[in-house]
Amino acid sequence: MNLNVPATDLGLYLNVVTDQWWTDMPPKGAGWDLNLWGSSGLSFYHPSQGATMRYPGVTTGNAGNWQLNADNYFGFRFVNEAGDTTHYGWGRLAVGPSSTVRTLVDYAYESEAGQPINVGAGMVPEPRHTQLLSALALGAVGLLYRRNRRNGLQQPA
Repeated sequence: MNLNVPATDLGLYLNVVTDQWWTDMPPKGAGWDLNLWGSSGLSFYHPSQGATMRYPGVTTGNAGNWQLNADNYFGFRFVNEAGDTTHYGWGRLAVGPSSTVRTLVDYAYESEAGQPINVGAGMVPEPRHTQLLSALALGAVGLLYRRNRRNGLQQPA
């Protein structure tokens, strides 16, 4: 995925169900679920209220606590406009040397309403990765066939 999150007051708007995203105000009725934004830091906003990421145990303050030069994981919930049901998801955000250098690497959500999701669950390999894995598997079968032929072993019918 690797979506740049602009360091602006608009940031990145995301509809997690349709995978649509905007770096400007979404069209009216677009149905966005999550907004990562901030020109000097990074905050979350969703249609019903704002949110800020904090270290575990920290309950006050409005500055997000992001690990710099690292992947950061976050959880979120949203209302799926198709069925007016609450769903839970997670995202991975790569943060650079400051919280204004950030990329949404990937995300997923639980398709069953009201159910939790584990970080890392729900990911589907990108097509190029699937093709690579298929090619490697075919190569392994071919190598086994060649070794068996060279060693005079019978191939199964």
